[in-house]
Amino acid sequence: DDLIKNAVNSAFWNGGQNCSANMRQIIDRKVLDAFLDGVIKRTKAIKIGDPLDPDTEMGPMITQEHRQQVLGYIRSGRSEGADIVLGCQDSSLNGPGWFLEPTVFTNVEHSMRIAREEIFGPVLGIMPVEGIDKALTLANDTKYGLHATVYTKDLDKALYLAKRLACGTVAVNGFTEGDVKTPFGGFKQSGSLARDNGTEAMDQYLQSKTIWITTNPL
Repeated sequence: DDLIKNAVNSAFWNGGQNCSANMRQIIDRKVLDAFLDGVIKRTKAIKIGDPLDPDTEMGPMITQEHRQQVLGYIRSGRSEGADIVLGCQDSSLNGPGWFLEPTVFTNVEHSMRIAREEIFGPVLGIMPVEGIDKALTLANDTKYGLHATVYTKDLDKALYLAKRLACGTVAVNGFTEGDVKTPFGGFKQSGSLARDNGTEAMDQYLQSKTIWITTNPL
């Protein structure tokens, strides 16, 4: 239940318009059917609406242009062979706003655009694998490296993966970006060498300087 809840929430909160959104969900093939069933049920229950309404769980895309861009990714996923099992329709809400239903893809291959580029929209691609090492290889097969979440009952496996995932933040058994005390930033093409939060955040505002004095006796 926690895996499903966090997978859905991290994919669709803020409409997926978040740098650490869960765009790729790598799942062990042995639990694929149960996981997919749970994701579909929970996603269908998301309340889409006015972002100023406290009951709303997902609002619209920020602009019409961005909504069209996200739809372009959805069309690309479909044309490359992935299957849409839920979503990608206009919201039935009355009133203004560039709404888009949360969309769930299956049969996503790592070569597809929806698995390799940042969508920044409510799109979740489910990618089954067999075994921990194949999961690690697939997870690292990207030019980005900002955030990952590992779910497992085995802490040794969690640490094995966390140490080898090429990204700036790894959460274990719960989606989180850390807090103000922990540095946040990415590897590879995710962000820069700077970090937000933590004492490391000060580094981007400082400049190191060396003054070396050699004293010689008169």
